[in-house]
Amino acid sequence: MQYDLLFQVACQQFIATNDTALRALLGEFIDHGVVVSVQIPGYPDVLWIPASKETLRRILKGMGDM
Repeated sequence: MQYDLLFQVACQQFIATNDTALRALLGEFIDHGVVVSVQIPGYPDVLWIPASKETLRRILKGMGDM
């Protein structure tokens, strides 16, 4: 996901209300290897979660049970 799109979603969901707050949250995830930031020529920052589709499905399913 491109950072700009993530920022829009974070604002809509009231997760982070400004760029500084979102970058602080992402910093924690990046420091712990949960999110990876990739630089691709011609694109803004691209973020991804280094996990299999099945792992992500299980996490999302578990979150739906909350």
